[in-house]
Amino acid sequence: MAMLLSCIAGAILLLVYIIMCHKERNVKGLFVKSFVSVCYLLTCAFAILANPEQYYFGILVMVGGILGLMGDIYLDQKWMYEKDSDEYLKIGFICFALGHVFYIWALFKMVDLEPFHRIMPLLIGLAFVIFTVLTEKPTKQHYGKFKPYVCGYGLMLGYTTALSIRIFRLTGYKFALFFGLGCAFFAISDIILSHMYFGNKAKSSGFFTANIIAYYAAQFLIALSPAFIGVE
Repeated sequence: MAMLLSCIAGAILLLVYIIMCHKERNVKGLFVKSFVSVCYLLTCAFAILANPEQYYFGILVMVGGILGLMGDIYLDQKWMYEKDSDEYLKIGFICFALGHVFYIWALFKMVDLEPFHRIMPLLIGLAFVIFTVLTEKPTKQHYGKFKPYVCGYGLMLGYTTALSIRIFRLTGYKFALFFGLGCAFFAISDIILSHMYFGNKAKSSGFFTANIIAYYAAQFLIALSPAFIGVE
């Protein structure tokens, strides 16, 4: 019940935040957004309490979520402090990438995979990076000096997504399904965000709304995953 309530509260606050931002992006909106993030962290905490014997996995997921919150805070600063916007963007990338390190650690902790099943998702992650680079110009984006950060984070995201989906296909565990769906929504969010940062969609309200919905869908799905450990 507590998990459900925190998810509902997060959804309501997210709707309020989107409505506020369509009128004007300001500090009040960021205040509301911060509580949406608190809701997904609470969801994760309640998920850990629902399955306390697997607390180690839950704590790693929680740390990943906290790093995601930090990355989100730095990315918001990019819009508020244009003088240092490049540095905020770099730090944001680093925080999100570190978050995926903890997600990968959590997945490895739960399932003892053979080397082949660990390497294959990495190849998929590399393919995702290659696709990102090859589609830069056709999609009218310009990564410039941020290309190493885009590729580094893309590799981590691609690997986490492919790894969680592979675990689900091998085991049927629902926690891996929630994780995989969450990572897929992260990918959708980041593709949209890439067009906002490196394309010409920075002021598009449609892109903004789609990005923020996909981002929080990802966070809540992954936050719920500890509650489904042992469920097939």
